[in-house]
Amino acid sequence: MRKIFLIIIGSLLVIFLFLLCFSNKSSNRRSLINTDNIELIKIGMKVEDVVTILGKPLKITNRYENKGKTFTYTEKQENKMTFPMLWVHFDKELKVDEVFAKKYFLWGMDNECIYILDSKDDNPKFMNTQQLRAAFE
Repeated sequence: MRKIFLIIIGSLLVIFLFLLCFSNKSSNRRSLINTDNIELIKIGMKVEDVVTILGKPLKITNRYENKGKTFTYTEKQENKMTFPMLWVHFDKELKVDEVFAKKYFLWGMDNECIYILDSKDDNPKFMNTQQLRAAFE
């Protein structure tokens, strides 16, 4: 009886460790960070609407001279040669002021802009759809 109990406990522990190692909360976050959702973000959108579309950001920081907030949705990936970065900038009223995406290469040593949407223009100034899709899909 004790042997069966130990086998069951051991099996549950193995399953728990497997799930812990291979389930990744950031993969759920990454599934929201895709080209279609990035393109849904519009100038003047409220924080709540952005979070509904893209999920909670990894980091929230104050903008220069406290002119609003910046939501960072991705992070540097030390072990990858190329990786995307996505920021959503909010003004003082916490409405979208800018959406900015870059693709870093050479392990983050250099970068290339792949998407800019800012308050000066409701249409993306720069959008490389092919690279945006490749980076965020």
